Amino acid sequence: MGPDVNYIFNTDPISIWLTNPKALDPKLPAIIDMVGQEFDKVKPGVAIRSAHIGMAASNTYLFMTEVLPRAIKKYGGIVWRRRSRRAAQGRA
Repeated sequence: MGPDVNYIFNTDPISIWLTNPKALDPKLPAIIDMVGQEFDKVKPGVAIRSAHIGMAASNTYLFMTEVLPRAIKKYGGIVWRRRSRRAAQGRA
């Protein structure tokens, strides 16, 4: 593929702590603040907050507010047995 694909798979996302709050879902900045405050309680005095904590918070928010509600609506719940039974019957 050549040099055209440089930096596609080896570029880290920006830290959630450095994002522009106006560019986010309006509910997310409050969650980022809360997670940041809890991080500061656990590791007081740390100059740079862990980017991975921020990624976990934003990904969990996305999962809980977008992915899970759609899955529940589409599949009728979150009970894995029902889903695995349907898959076994070819009705996944």
